[in-house]
Amino acid sequence: MYAVTYDEVLNQKFSRILADANDKQLKRVFPFLIKRNDSWQKIERAVKVRIDKLIASLDIEDLIGYRLLKLASINANINSVLQARFETFDSKERRKILETTPLSIMKIHVIKLFVESGSFDSAHNYGVDILVPHGEFLDDDLESRFSGIIDNNTWNINQILNAGGIDEDFCNLYRKTKIGVGSHGALWKDFFEQTQSEGFNYLDLKELLIADGEIEGDPENIDEDDEPPF
Repeated sequence: MYAVTYDEVLNQKFSRILADANDKQLKRVFPFLIKRNDSWQKIERAVKVRIDKLIASLDIEDLIGYRLLKLASINANINSVLQARFETFDSKERRKILETTPLSIMKIHVIKLFVESGSFDSAHNYGVDILVPHGEFLDDDLESRFSGIIDNNTWNINQILNAGGIDEDFCNLYRKTKIGVGSHGALWKDFFEQTQSEGFNYLDLKELLIADGEIEGDPENIDEDDEPPF
């Protein structure tokens, strides 16, 4: 409403206001930057360094509550610091963060967490809670994601391919990746055929591939008694 006054405060006082704030007050700059990311360039270097250190010390509640992931998606500097902070969390904490807001900047962590699943339950839950919601961002990462799934061998057994409910997860991911991945059909066909050659038969995924003409067959005649191994 008062553009001239706003510009004057931003240019002349904003950085000083932040410098005078304590850490609890300084956290309030994060939601402001989401709305006015252009104001980042008005902050003096010393204050930016302090903001970086503040992010590096944030706990999960503050990281989520102050929407740091959203800010990181539009601010390269914040993203760099956030990525380093994310690496310090354990798998349970990472999952909690990744469940909040699906964003392209976090897809590498989503893939890593999923392909390294250490149990049948975690594989299915990671699929439902973080992988499928991030599906639209996978694009060229889809192939590496398939390789990671095939290579999973925790406790000498593939925790992903044998997980209960994983066929449904694959189907939901198939639908999510259908729009943004150019070689979508070919990649999914190769993945399905590879898993089938290893003794897995995901009937719902097979029906989708047949319906889209990626593999031959009649979806009406899929043998319902041909159940997956788990």
